[in-house]
Amino acid sequence: MKMKQHRVLVIHREPESAGTLALMCDILECFATTATSSKEALELVQQIKFDLIILDYDLNPGDGLDLIRKVRELKIEIPVIFLTIDQELAGSLQNSPLHISRVMIKPLTLQGLGKILDEVLS
Repeated sequence: MKMKQHRVLVIHREPESAGTLALMCDILECFATTATSSKEALELVQQIKFDLIILDYDLNPGDGLDLIRKVRELKIEIPVIFLTIDQELAGSLQNSPLHISRVMIKPLTLQGLGKILDEVLS
């Protein structure tokens, strides 16, 4: 998998989890930038052209849907992978009008993330 040219924004309210996800992206040869708040993430998407957003549903303040709604209001069309532990929520996210590319149930595996990155970024 050669994806180093792809820029990924990883958004998670817990810095350790954001760092772990960024490391997984790096291992999968994507260039990851992390954000730990909606405010920081919104600033980054307006400054940098990302190829993908990976975010946890639970953000502080608000949730991932609020953030993606704001990104879409800025007319930024970018693939989005949502992370959640809630199976029921996963179904409703997949059917969201906000054009969610994929929903992954946590915990993630490197192999599972790699497969999804291949699908979404190709």
